Parts: sequence; C-alpha cells; structure tokens
Amino acid sequence: MGASQPPPGYDRSWLAVVGASLSLFCTVGFLNAFGIFQEYYQTYIGESESNISWIGSISIFIIYLGAPASGILTDRLGPTILLCIGSIGQLFALFMTSLCRQYYQVFLAQGVLLGVSMSLIFCPPVAVVSRRMPHRRGLALGLTIGGSSIGGIIWPIMLEQLLNKRQLGFGWTMRVVAFTMAPLLAIACITVVDAPTPQAPLSPLHAASDGYEKGATSSNDELQSRSKANYSVLKNKTFVPLCGGLALGYFGLFTPLFFVTGFGAQHGLSTSTAFYLLSGLNGASFLGRVIPGFLADRYGHFNLCVLATFAAGIVGFSWTAATSLPGLVVWSLAYGFSSGAIMSLQGACVGKIAHHRHQGLAVGFMMGSIAVTALVGPPISGQILAHAGYFALSMWTGATLVAGAAILAVARWRTSWSWIHLQWISELRVLDEGAHRTKASDLPEFIRAEVVPRAPKAQLARGFDVPQVFADHGISGMASVWLFHIAGASHALLDPWSQGAGVVRDVLTRWSELDITQIGSLVAIAGTLPTAWRLMQCAWREAYSCIRRFFLASVTIPGGDPVNRSVVKWVLVNRPRHYRSFTGRTEVGRANPDRAAALKKTRHTVQYCPHWNTRWLWFKGNFFVVTRAVGDFNSSLSDPSYDGIGGEDLTISCFGWSAHPVRNFIEACREYADRQTQYFVIIYSRDRYGMSWKAKARKPLRHLDTVHFDLGLKQELLADIRNYLDPKTQMRYQSRSMPYRRGYLFYGPPGTGKSSLSVAIAGEFGLDLYEVKIPSVATDADLEQMFQEIPPRCVVLLEDIDAVWVERSSNQEKISSGNGRAHSPESSNVPNCTLSGLLNVLDGVGSQEGRIVIMTTNRPEQLDSALIRPGRVDMKVLLGNISPESAADMFVRMFSPDLGCTTQLKMEEIEKLSVQFSSMIPEDTLTPSQLQGFFQVQLESPYRAVESIGSWVEKELARAHFKEFEFITSNGKA
Repeated sequence: MGASQPPPGYDRSWLAVVGASLSLFCTVGFLNAFGIFQEYYQTYIGESESNISWIGSISIFIIYLGAPASGILTDRLGPTILLCIGSIGQLFALFMTSLCRQYYQVFLAQGVLLGVSMSLIFCPPVAVVSRRMPHRRGLALGLTIGGSSIGGIIWPIMLEQLLNKRQLGFGWTMRVVAFTMAPLLAIACITVVDAPTPQAPLSPLHAASDGYEKGATSSNDELQSRSKANYSVLKNKTFVPLCGGLALGYFGLFTPLFFVTGFGAQHGLSTSTAFYLLSGLNGASFLGRVIPGFLADRYGHFNLCVLATFAAGIVGFSWTAATSLPGLVVWSLAYGFSSGAIMSLQGACVGKIAHHRHQGLAVGFMMGSIAVTALVGPPISGQILAHAGYFALSMWTGATLVAGAAILAVARWRTSWSWIHLQWISELRVLDEGAHRTKASDLPEFIRAEVVPRAPKAQLARGFDVPQVFADHGISGMASVWLFHIAGASHALLDPWSQGAGVVRDVLTRWSELDITQIGSLVAIAGTLPTAWRLMQCAWREAYSCIRRFFLASVTIPGGDPVNRSVVKWVLVNRPRHYRSFTGRTEVGRANPDRAAALKKTRHTVQYCPHWNTRWLWFKGNFFVVTRAVGDFNSSLSDPSYDGIGGEDLTISCFGWSAHPVRNFIEACREYADRQTQYFVIIYSRDRYGMSWKAKARKPLRHLDTVHFDLGLKQELLADIRNYLDPKTQMRYQSRSMPYRRGYLFYGPPGTGKSSLSVAIAGEFGLDLYEVKIPSVATDADLEQMFQEIPPRCVVLLEDIDAVWVERSSNQEKISSGNGRAHSPESSNVPNCTLSGLLNVLDGVGSQEGRIVIMTTNRPEQLDSALIRPGRVDMKVLLGNISPESAADMFVRMFSPDLGCTTQLKMEEIEKLSVQFSSMIPEDTLTPSQLQGFFQVQLESPYRAVESIGSWVEKELARAHFKEFEFITSNGKA
C-alpha cells in the first residue's frame, strides 16, 4: 500500500464519525445543559447551589471514573455491546427521572444511573474514531466531540421551551427528551464499529509537528492483543503530565457551564435570555472542537491543546468583567470556543502516544484521571460562589486552567527533543554488512518522520540499537546500527578560530565523553542569566502593576493613623508560627526587673518586632496583600519614640473590584485592637514635635473605689457622666440646639487623687484619655489644631490649670481685651497661647462636641471666672482630705484576702481591724496619698499596720503645718 493511499474502510470511517457524534450529542451534550436543571431545581426542590451541583458533577465523575473499564472492554469486546447496554440504561434513567419529586431521587436517577449509562457510551466512540482515522485524527475527533456542543445548543433551548414556554411539566419534558434520544442512540450503535485489521504496517500520511505515533501490526498481533491488555502506555513520560494537566484544568473547566446562567440573571438578564447564554457557549464550543482539530493535524495536537487551555484560563479570569448583555455574549462565545478545543484535542493527544491497538485503554485511563476533579470541581465552585462571590469563582476558573496549561506544556516538551534538530547532523553513518554510508536526506520518509525524532539524546551522540524499532513496524533487512555523527558541525564551528581545534575536540570527546562545544554553549547561556533575571524582575514589576491596577482594590493608611497600628498588630499576631525575621531595638524607659536585679544594674529590655515588607493573608474568603513602606519603616527606627509597631504607611490590597472586603478587614483589625485594650486606659499626648497625638501609656483599669472622696458626690458625678454619654442625651441636646459637651473641675489639696479620678472615669466608661499640656503649645492655632484632632467620646484632661492662667486684675483685663493674653502675678513665664484661645476651643464657634473636658487645680480661687463659668465647667468636684470611713475602706482594700496578704485572715477579722485603724485617723487632716505611702511600707501584716498607725499619725501631725490654700466649699454643682 502506498504512502498516499488511505487504509481499508476509510470511507466507512466517516460514517462512524457521524454515529460517534450522535452518541456524544446524547451524552455529554445533554450534560452541558445541566445549567437549566440547576436553576429549575433551586426553585422547585429548594436545595442549595452546591448540593444541586452534585447531581451534575456525580454524573461527570462516574463517566470519567468508568472510562478506564469502558476503554478496556472496548479493546476486548468491541464498541457495539457497550453502546447497546449504555443506550438502554440511559433511556431508563431518563424515564425514572421523570417520576422523581425529591432531591435524593433526582440524585440517584439523573446523577448515578444516568452517569453509569453514559460511561458505557462515551468512551467507545472516541476510541473507535481515533483508531480508524489516524491521518485526520484531529478533525475527526473534533467533529465527534462537536456533537456534544450541538447537544449543548439544542438541549438547553429544548428544555427551556418545554419547561417554561409550553409548560409541559417536568415529567413529560424528561420523557420527550428520552423519545428524542432513542433513534439517535440506535444510529450510533449501528455505525460505530471497529475498522478492519490492517495487513501491513501503516505509514503516516505526513509527520505531525509535535510527536510520534505508534503504527499498526499484523492480524495475528491484533488477535493476541485482544486477549490481554497492555498497560505500558501508563508508564509513558508524556502520558502522565498529559493526564495531570487535563485533571487540573477540569477543576474549573465546567464551572461556567453550571453558573453562567445564574451570573447573567444576577446582572439583570431575564431567565430565558440567561438560558440562551449557555446555548451560545455550546454553539461556540462546536466551532472550537472542529476548527482547532483541523488545524492540529497540521500544526500539532499538543501545540493546539496547550494554547487552547491557556486561552480558556485567560478568558476565565475575565469572566466578571462582562456585566452587560453584549459583554456576556462575547465572553460566552470566547469561552465556549477555547473550552471546546480542549475537549476535542485531549483524545487526539492520547492517540499520538498510544498504539492503535490500545486506543480504548489509553482514552479510558485519560478520562479516568480527570474523574475526581470533574466530580469535586462544580461543588467547590458552588462553595466559592456562596462564600466569596463570582469574582473569586472567575479567579478559580482561570487559575486552574492556566496551571493545567503549564503542565500540558511539559507533556508537549516530552513528545520530542526539540533541542536536537536534523540540520545539526552533517552525515549519517550506517554500519551494516557492507559498511556503506548514506545521507540523512536519503532516508525513507517513515524513518525520518518516526525513528529520528524518537531517538534519545544519548543514542544520538553514541549510536542506538534500532532492530526492535524496525521490527515493531514490520521492517526487516535494514541496518543493525545507526550512528549519528555530528563531528562535521563542530569542525565547522571551531576550525575558523583555531586550526585543528576540531581534531582536539574529537580526542577530548572520545577520551572524556565531553563535548567542548556543549560546554561553550553552557558558558554562553550562563552569561545571559543575570540579564535574563533583570528582565524577569522588570517584567514582574510591570505585570504586578497591571494586576494591581485592574484586579486589586487597595486602601492606603498613613503611618501616624491609629488604624495603622491596629492593622500591624493584627498582622503580627497572625504571623507564621516559625517566623525568623525580626527587628531588635532597645526599649527606652522600660527594663526587665528580674534581669536588672540579677545584674545589680539597670538593663533595658530589647524589643523584638517581626519585620516584614509584604504579607499575603487569607481572611474570610479573600486574599489580602499588606505592603509596608520600607522607607518609612527605616526612618521610624531613627525616632526614639518609635516602639516597633506602626509608624510606616500601609497599603492593603484585595483581589476584586470592590473595597468592601478591605474595609471589613480593617474593621476586624480595629475590633481586635479594642479587645486587646478593653482592660486598659490608653493615654495620648502630643509627640515631641507637636505634630500628632501618640499613645504615651497604657494603664490598667482603675476602679473608682480606689479614689476616696465623698460617696454621695462620687455617685452624683458618675450619674452625670453616664447620662451625658447616653445616645438619647445627644439627640435631646441637638434637637434643642444645645451644644453637646460637658466640663468638670476637680479641685483640692495635692495628693487627693484628682488625676487618678480622671483615669478611673476613663476606664469606667471605656474612654481614651487625651492629656493636653498648655505650656507646650506654641500658638492658639496649634491649640485649635490639637483639639480638632481629638476624636469625640473621650476624656480631655487639662492638669494644673491654675499654673497657666490666673484671675486677671482690672488692668490685666484691659490688656487681655487688646491682645487676649493674661499674666500670672506670681511668675513672669507667660504661656505661648492665650486664654481666649483656650476658651474658644472649649465652647467657641469652631469648638468640637462630644467630649468630656476635665480640669484639675490646687488653687481654684485663682482661676479666671470666664474659665470656670457654667457651660465650660458644668460640675465642680472637691477632693479633700481623707475621712475615717474612707481610711477604713482603704485598709480593707489593702489587706483583702483576695490580694494575697501574707497573714491569712478572714474578711471579718480584716473589717474589725479596719475599725481600730480608722479610729486613729483624724477627720479631714491627712491626704489619701499620705495614707497610701504609709500602707506601702506596712503591707506585710495588718496587725503591724494597726499597731504603728498611732505613732505615724503623731509624727505627721507634729510636722509644722500651715494653711496653704483656700478652697471653694460648694456643693459641687456649677
């Protein structure tokens, strides 16, 4: 038989293609219409998207899982028996589905039984067509698989018309489908038959561009192969990555078929219009299965398969970019074309690897390898859609297909060693009985197309044994050894540079088995690596910039913002367990007491803060990229006030076009920071440059019982603050055009707990405390800026207000009316800002509302009357000397059994001792700070405290004392 003549039964093979196309029209084509059932079952069965998608995915899983067994049975028994059994089972499954009313019934009938039946129909036609049409395998398989695309066009339209337009009902719709499939499956059973066994070796019509192909053998070998399956194809180095790449791609390949109708309905399309998107996708899939198959016969099946998989991934990435009807139509056509090419070319790629006798086994195992991914792919997609939306679903689809294309490229590379070409060979030495020589161009076409590309590199360099290769193709009497001699090429390269270098090269090659021309090539390649690395870095930066511009939503937080610290703390807490990159810095102002005591000297603590520039995070179904500004981080380290947390700009990015996930992430970080500080009072003060507020200290919550003053006044103060912070109070103030603010004046002798009461109030109501130091403020504008940056619902503390401004004399009032400045009669040091500036920020036109302003003083009588008038000071609280009752409470608190006192006494005994203790405390004589200093040296034993209190009081009273202050003794009200 000539090389240009087709094999016997070539015309009959096209009829088998028609029957195979009909069989896939009724199987895979019907599964492509499952999007119609997805929407219908969600409405009438009431299950979730993920549960319903299991019905379609279990069918796909069973089809591919049963493919290996179906392929083996096809090689042994032929296709007819399997097609007949599968056709009967499929019709029975459709009739049973028409009677189903509950989810489990539909799952068993349409999911399990229909999948088992289709597994017997799906594999035999593909194997038969691949076996009968080796010369036009790509085109023939494209037309065969194209039948499923035609089914994907017709079945959705037919189901939508029967279910929605004509309202035939679900039961009769499924019966009409079964009656339509019956004659088509009968034609497939009659026409899809094996080809006659060839009697001579099969010469390829022309060599494919990307691989090699096993030929045919004699009829005796054919009969022997039917009795025993040959699993050698499973060890093929090309078959394994081929199956792996297809399996990975199938994770997301069917996702649009299940969810494109729902996506269209979500973007305003009617139900019927959304259904037609699926039909359009399947229509384009038909062209994608035929046209690439035709081109693959010329340009290589593996080449087109890799290109189609990569293109499908890129289209999958852009799914959510199409939100209008024209955009969705174009996207559906593009994805249908590229995904259809994958399904068409996968069988052709397997046919290039497997021997024609084992096409069924190879196709079966290829389909079986993608069974698991085809099963779990749609349910995983349903879960992604339910938790993260369609954008994450499109990323999943595109990523799986692009990764699959990368693995398929490895399979393509293994089909031939493109780094050795025939043009490198200057002469071909054939050692035979006559030891004659021939040129490569004189070889038969079959040898040039089949034997040469299959030669491994080592055999090419040293010679390879090919008698068995020839025997496999029915060739005898040929040369026993083929030796490819490539010395001519190396001589031509080296001789112009050094006379006789080629001879030296031959000697070195024979002695050391090393080719210096290859070493030179490696050196040249190594020299280009740095440049290639720089180009890759530039390309990555440009690619990442484009990704951030088009696919990421970002939020930038300045370094000085409190939210910045919250985000950094959350990221540091959620860092990897074995983090190894830290920044160490001495903590000024803090020391380890145990370590310092052991060394008998001051030793500052070293703070180790995890150092990072970019962190990838997964939070509530979204990927986040948190980028830390390196420049700001280094400059922050030079600031002595920097504590290693925050201080540099942060950029938080999320995959998607909406910033809502980023906002939710920031709120979660803030809630975490609030939980960490809920048992502390955060005290803020201006930084040393007066530019911004910084957290100065974090103090544990202090109970109000630790501040001792009149109990009735304390309860009245708490009730007033609690009423002010009530949201209803703010509404009442605003509805009556009253300024919503509150001011308090704490006054009394030094050491009575005025500052402590301010901290205790902030902790009692969960507020932050902002400490304002008037002498450090440069101008009135700076003071106004400070108050504008203070947030609402906080405590603003102005300590020792009497040390800044005092009552103005008549002359000073005149001066103040001119320049707004008042002078202290006891000091020439004048504050930089004016009293009028303070009054304006407290209740002026531009003053802020929603804060609690607390002023403390030791000399209230010297304060300017404008400062303490009602409206600026709404309540005055006197914190005087301690009373015997308060001394008893302090004694009980100091020696409470719950605090681990060294003397284990019961509370009743402690209370009895407190009565003895308080009886020795004179009324309104000692300050709480004095008594606290006494307890600091008497904490070991309450008995010793009672015994020594009398002598201690006498010593304190014996000291020279005089009346230093005049206090306003009002009832505490403004």
